[in-house]
Amino acid sequence: MPPLRFLCILSLLIIGSQCRDVSFKNVKLQTGINQTVATITEDTTIKPYLPNRPLDFLAITGRIPVLYENSITDITTVKYLSLWKNQIEEIRPGAFRNFDGVQRFDISYSNFTTLKRNTFGDLKLKTLRITFNHQLETLEEGALDNQHIEELSLASNALKTLPKNVFKKMTNLRVLDVSANALTEIAPEFVGANLVRVFFAYNKLTGIPDGIFNKHRSLQEVDLSGNQIMMIDSAAFDDMVQLKNISLGINKITKIDRRWFRGTNNLRRVHLVRNDIEEVPDEAFSNIYNENLEVIDLDENSIKRVSPVGFKGLRKIGSLRLSINNIDKWDASFLADVENIDLLDLSSNRIGCPEGDFNQVFKAVSTDLKFNPLNPECVEKIKNWKKLDSSNGHIISTNF
Repeated sequence: MPPLRFLCILSLLIIGSQCRDVSFKNVKLQTGINQTVATITEDTTIKPYLPNRPLDFLAITGRIPVLYENSITDITTVKYLSLWKNQIEEIRPGAFRNFDGVQRFDISYSNFTTLKRNTFGDLKLKTLRITFNHQLETLEEGALDNQHIEELSLASNALKTLPKNVFKKMTNLRVLDVSANALTEIAPEFVGANLVRVFFAYNKLTGIPDGIFNKHRSLQEVDLSGNQIMMIDSAAFDDMVQLKNISLGINKITKIDRRWFRGTNNLRRVHLVRNDIEEVPDEAFSNIYNENLEVIDLDENSIKRVSPVGFKGLRKIGSLRLSINNIDKWDASFLADVENIDLLDLSSNRIGCPEGDFNQVFKAVSTDLKFNPLNPECVEKIKNWKKLDSSNGHIISTNF
């Protein structure tokens, strides 16, 4: 019989006192693969087993059905603490206390369904990652009350909703990742901090109304890829003066709204890859102040028509990507306003031959026309143009 259990039974028989619940049985503390620093046969806490020396990383491995109050306390010498594949079914409030040395704390691959109120208290963490817990559906209000955490990941769980004020007291939060859950909507009050980056990729969102993200004008990056988004309010991203990167790929968007991005003057990367967009309308991106524009990605849509003034107003572009669409016409005038462009990708479309002055058609440093049905006359015309000094060494890629 394990010694702790024997002492508990003896205590009960002699004086009737109660024994504390045991969290740890045959659990290991490891600093790396096959690097075990302690094995806990049976105990209520890991405190006596912690090495006295500073550690960059410590993993607690082995099955832990329940973490009781004060199970993991006084962690002052470890920078990165991980609970890994423990099959935890419940975390009691107060299980974690005094993490003065811990900067990052991970809880991954366990079986609890709920994060309860006051689970993390006032732990002085910079990064908290609660990920790949595929039965975690519920966050109680107050479960994440913590004024110290700067980066929070709740990715790859089973969250269906976010309580209205669940992040309200996380006043230092800068990065929030709730990717790969089952969220169907986002409350306008989802967080009150000065967020810089948010990731809502691979959820079940269907629309983005006004007042969700543009309330957070400190945001620099918003990732909404891999959802089921069909509707985006015309003002959804207005006046986001710090926004640099917007990812809307792998959704069900059918139209580009030229009213998007008003007052969003720092936008550099717009990703709309793998949607159901059928055309580039007039002045589609005219609201983008584009001195620093790096990418407009429209790959893998259903675009057939590009308006003659679809890209009007764009001056400088790093990459304009339109591959794997149904474009059958490309005219020299389409990029008339563009002064500098590094890459124009028109590969895998239906273009028989670009029309107009080739000096304007091929103004990009590199133009990709591979996997288009270019007619023989066009191929010869391109070859002859490339031999001219006027080509300025620009690269044109074809299958010929």
